[in-house]
Amino acid sequence: STLGSGIGQNEIASVEANGDLSVNKNFKCDRRGVFFVKGDLTIDGRITNQNLEKDACIFIVNGNVTIGNGEKVSNSTMEYDEINAYILADGKIEIPQDEEKRDIYDGIYIDGGIHSLSEEGVVIKRSLKLADRLRYPVLVVKQNSKYGVLSRSLFGSSILLQSIEVGIRP
Repeated sequence: STLGSGIGQNEIASVEANGDLSVNKNFKCDRRGVFFVKGDLTIDGRITNQNLEKDACIFIVNGNVTIGNGEKVSNSTMEYDEINAYILADGKIEIPQDEEKRDIYDGIYIDGGIHSLSEEGVVIKRSLKLADRLRYPVLVVKQNSKYGVLSRSLFGSSILLQSIEVGIRP
């Protein structure tokens, strides 16, 4: 349910899942961490941060990613399922249609990013009610630079540096 048990505040947690990984209910990413998933990743609920400015979770997935319906958050107005994570998948990322009949459907808000290396890319099957479709997008992705800082700490950067000395000798 949380990432932070047993590691220090300034350490980076590393989790390796040899098969599929399912993130259910309300997962709290309360440290900096990276998840290596050899199978598929299923997210069926919110992923929140305790400290929005520092806490960050990156999911690196060998298979496909499915972002499910989670718990209903919309009541009288349309709201978003919140996912605070960066998701990099070798396979496709799919957001299926909400099967439960509701008066208002939830959208998805990702604070971090999603990236698929598959030819299918990100497949969005979820839709909103007609009145909400005209005002709100079903998927909102806000790029957050804290994930770039974390990935640079973990994997380094690909800066090519070349030094040239310019001058004239007598």
